[in-house]
Amino acid sequence: MRDAVKKSGRHYQIGLQYHYAPWYREAMRLIMSGKIGQVTQIYAYWHRNNSWRRPVPNDDPKLERLINWRLYREFSGGLVAELGSHHINFANEVFGGIPESVVGSGGVDFWKDGRETADNVQVIYRYPDGKTLFFSAITTNHFDGCQVQVCGTGGSIVLTEADGTYYYEPKTSSSAVPEALAVEHGVVTGASYKAELPYRGQGRPLTVPAGTQGNPDFVACDSFIESIRSNQRPKANEDVAWNCGVTVALGNYAIDHETGIKFADHVRA
Repeated sequence: MRDAVKKSGRHYQIGLQYHYAPWYREAMRLIMSGKIGQVTQIYAYWHRNNSWRRPVPNDDPKLERLINWRLYREFSGGLVAELGSHHINFANEVFGGIPESVVGSGGVDFWKDGRETADNVQVIYRYPDGKTLFFSAITTNHFDGCQVQVCGTGGSIVLTEADGTYYYEPKTSSSAVPEALAVEHGVVTGASYKAELPYRGQGRPLTVPAGTQGNPDFVACDSFIESIRSNQRPKANEDVAWNCGVTVALGNYAIDHETGIKFADHVRA
């Protein structure tokens, strides 16, 4: 698909609407400006307590795969693709490209209803310099819901489907907090810094700049229309799509083969 787009010379946008979510863009601005220091880990969750199955009228087998296409490998990459792609795309942007390796786990372990795609998955991607994305999707408990926790040496940002929160990391004598952020936030002693849930009640909501608010679906559509009008490449273009698709595919490959995967063994130069 990427090659076809480049050959055609046309503009192409992938359906990663959270790439355009205003609070995600504000979070990216803070991250790239060094507001939370060096990002070392991202923990991402999409936890639900439902079977992911849709009702089929009269239990008609002819409609089963049409309606529940997400449950069948012929049509779907499962939880890593249908849900994790949004978080994976965000991590690729933060870390500046695709991972170097991945390990994964998952299976049809609870919903024994004929589905082919896993009802729970966990993948750990390693990027250059040991930067890490952990992604988990389960269908039997919704604790943590849908969120991305971005962990930096000087602070954290937590993103949900609707908003974001920023937390600064207290500077101690032995912490990794950059000196510039220590000057901004101050220094605490070990005695006054509680390791247990240190951020409880201390978050600062991300403020989206005026004029940039909006539903991610509509913002993504508006951005594509504007890219056509102005003859500019869409932000979530074919290269972004390729990076995300490859990362998803090799995550699923690692789960299926129950082994660690090196991207260099599978990705063409």
